[in-house]
Amino acid sequence: MELPSRGVPMIPVRMTEIGANHWTGVVKLPFAGDWSMEVLVSPGENRQVRFVSQMPIRG
Repeated sequence: MELPSRGVPMIPVRMTEIGANHWTGVVKLPFAGDWSMEVLVSPGENRQVRFVSQMPIRG
């Protein structure tokens, strides 16, 4: 998670496996704004897929 408009660099989120192909993580975001979320998934050996999404957080 990062908030470029406020100069907040990437905040790593520790993920925990809760089932087959299901993961969860918790993060406290210090500011409202349009946060960018990046997820890296390794679906196979020597392969990585990157997902990026914008999330409007209102406070």
